[in-house]
Amino acid sequence: MRRSRSDLRSRRVYYGALGLILLIGAALTAIGVTMAGAAQDVLINLGSSVLGVFLVAVVLEPIIKFGRRYEEQIHGGFPHRRFLDGVAGCSQRVRIMGAWPYVMETQWRAEFLDALLAAIRRNAQVEILILDPTSPAAMQRRTDMRDSTEISRLVTEILAALDAFRARVPREKQTRLHVRIYNTLPPARLYRWDNRALSSFFPAGDRWGSDVRHYETNVTSGLGHFVDDQFSLIWNDKRSRDLTTYLRLPLRIQATGRTFHARYVILDDGLYAIAPELTDSLMRNASTDWRVCVEDTPDRDYTAQGVPDDDDEAWESILEFYTLKYGEPTTPGRLPGTIRLVEQP
Repeated sequence: MRRSRSDLRSRRVYYGALGLILLIGAALTAIGVTMAGAAQDVLINLGSSVLGVFLVAVVLEPIIKFGRRYEEQIHGGFPHRRFLDGVAGCSQRVRIMGAWPYVMETQWRAEFLDALLAAIRRNAQVEILILDPTSPAAMQRRTDMRDSTEISRLVTEILAALDAFRARVPREKQTRLHVRIYNTLPPARLYRWDNRALSSFFPAGDRWGSDVRHYETNVTSGLGHFVDDQFSLIWNDKRSRDLTTYLRLPLRIQATGRTFHARYVILDDGLYAIAPELTDSLMRNASTDWRVCVEDTPDRDYTAQGVPDDDDEAWESILEFYTLKYGEPTTPGRLPGTIRLVEQP
């Protein structure tokens, strides 16, 4: 109550002072108009200066305060509409970093991809970082959250949707779209369009993250600059991979030269490819020579080996990681066409 009365008293004093300033400025100007010579110039200039103080206090100060409010805003949750509108009008750069993009959730996906395509057509550079769903960081994040199964399904859908989205991008604009997969949880999320950015910090507990505070700033602000720098560090990390390479491994059979793009998982004990066409070709055309190489690293040779039927632990791990990465297989049971790639010394 005391504070309210004090605030009211302060406002009365403030508005009273403004009224007095206005009265003095107007009076000096009016008197100056009636005079001649140097006195006229002095009074008019003095009156204009006093009116200038009134103008700053009444007109410019609120504009400055409004500008500051726009410069840094706090949103109680993720502002989907704000970001979608920003991307729709973007012409320079879009950056997203998080466990998955909130705007790729089902109810927002179509609108977001349309906005993203429009931005790419305007030559905006699009860079998206998504946490590897098979990484220890992602597994820990799912453990912290109640809807872990739903989240796993959502992330695999998002990866597939972004992979398919590339076909909608005109060929001459393909270099404008980049999606990379990383495996270390960053300190914060980033949603950037041109020079504006939304940032939030990864919370503990079972919240998805879209319901925590998000801070909207310019990229040049302290927070915006910090999170954008973290994005660049992770983007350039050698462990991050392009989405296409993450989903498909280009393998070439040494004996025949045939190339296959295989789905694959990486486990503690090695690299496993899941490609029935590849294994059929190995058995038909190179039954005595099962050497293959990854086209991106042709200097490293691998020998393809079958997975023993009685190695239940290996089959269980392969299926678990395959499901996290690609979703549920179309047929239940063990994955057909699975081989282990053993690197040659």
